[in-house]
Amino acid sequence: MTDHIDISRLESTLLAPGSLGDEEIARIRLHLESCALCRQNLESLQRFHRNVEQELSVLPSEADRQAAGRILPRGLARKTPEERIIEAYAEAVEPYKRPLAKRFIRFVNTHPYQSGGAFVAALAAIVVVLSLTVQTKDQNPTYAEIKNNVLYAYNKETEVIWKKGVPGLPDCNSRNPLDRETPYPSRQLLVDDLNGDGFNEILLLGSSLQGEFTNDTLYCFDRKGNLRWQAGTGPMISFGRQGIVRHNRPEIVDFFVMRRSPGARPQIFVLAAEQIYSPTKLFEVNPKDGTILQSYFNRGGCSKMSHKDIDLDGKEELLIAGVNDGFNRACLAILDPGKIGGCSPLPPNEMPPEGTGGQEEYYILFPRWQIQPDSRRRLYNSVQGLVDLQGGGVDVMVTEYLADPHTGEDVASSLYFALGRTLSVDRIMADDTAIDFSQILYKEGKIKAPVTSDTFSSLKDSLLYWDGNKFVNTPTMNERYKTAAGAATTPAYP
Repeated sequence: MTDHIDISRLESTLLAPGSLGDEEIARIRLHLESCALCRQNLESLQRFHRNVEQELSVLPSEADRQAAGRILPRGLARKTPEERIIEAYAEAVEPYKRPLAKRFIRFVNTHPYQSGGAFVAALAAIVVVLSLTVQTKDQNPTYAEIKNNVLYAYNKETEVIWKKGVPGLPDCNSRNPLDRETPYPSRQLLVDDLNGDGFNEILLLGSSLQGEFTNDTLYCFDRKGNLRWQAGTGPMISFGRQGIVRHNRPEIVDFFVMRRSPGARPQIFVLAAEQIYSPTKLFEVNPKDGTILQSYFNRGGCSKMSHKDIDLDGKEELLIAGVNDGFNRACLAILDPGKIGGCSPLPPNEMPPEGTGGQEEYYILFPRWQIQPDSRRRLYNSVQGLVDLQGGGVDVMVTEYLADPHTGEDVASSLYFALGRTLSVDRIMADDTAIDFSQILYKEGKIKAPVTSDTFSSLKDSLLYWDGNKFVNTPTMNERYKTAAGAATTPAYP
């Protein structure tokens, strides 16, 4: 054999030996033993194949993507070898129902020299194809769930972006609405863009026996599943009457992300209490590093937290509700998210040494039922629900335990106070329990009159509003807030 072996026959020898007869294969091998040039060509083919396999096993770098961006916009009037590769790829591999990278490598492996004849040209095409492949999968988490002790992050196409083990945490997901009818609602996952970069982070709350996660810490994972920060509850404060305070390790009761107005920066607010009792701490967490930006304390347990535009001025207020056990009455604090601080109103002997007067916009105390003054077992009521009202305002569900007239057992009874845009009482409604109990007690001669419209008028007049120095009977803004708001702005990130 005096002539050199044609490149196409060398390709067949390397990639499809079954297409050649035994005699032809024997002649080629004999020729390769004596021809250095043909051996060099065969070795080049083998190196090309290995390099292509190696390149496809590695994701493209940012420099690769930039190079691909320079290649893609070129016109096709003057076709380069790289462009001929792409055209040949599209025509040859499209019928095969395989992933993009596998279809491309099939074509290059079968026709490496026909695809450009140069390793650099082929690599440029590989970069283009791989860049397109990588970018087709959305890397932005939009939904998260914990299932079988594994945290999954999904994109908008419900494709898994990443997953990580979270031993001991119960199954849950970020789409389930918070059950605010339960006394102590539990939110465990939340997905939102916390730093305004267009990619969502995942906030997680939970406790595991292994100790990797605890209920006094909020965890933030970035879009790639890395732990960005973890935020603890920080120091608590002590109030006057220590006897009724359950001093234990603080736990996070609830958390959420809010934007006070359209286009405003996101704010993370966390509600924590000492084992859901007193005191309660509301604080804002820096989305960048988890540090605490500002805090507010309530004397008494609070399990309800919400944000809503009560007065319809285009800016949302921050609401927390529960009980003020300095006065043993249900309470509602309405705060400006840009300026929270101090502690709730208290009798003088209850004010903590390190505490200062609160900067609530409004602070409201709700009255207790007066139908069982002698048989009431619990000395307080508490807010157990907050519901938006059309046209502004909020509906506040205040629950109190009454003693069953026959069995003596505690039974929950609720009053519903509809507060309008100015926080005056538009109406009050009672559930059937209180109405039925009053009728029984009236028939037995234990009270002078059943529940009537006068009862509700008396309850309405018994609402108390904090003016910064004392409680009054008409809706009044806290003077301390007015003073603080005059010089305060929403805290800036360091």
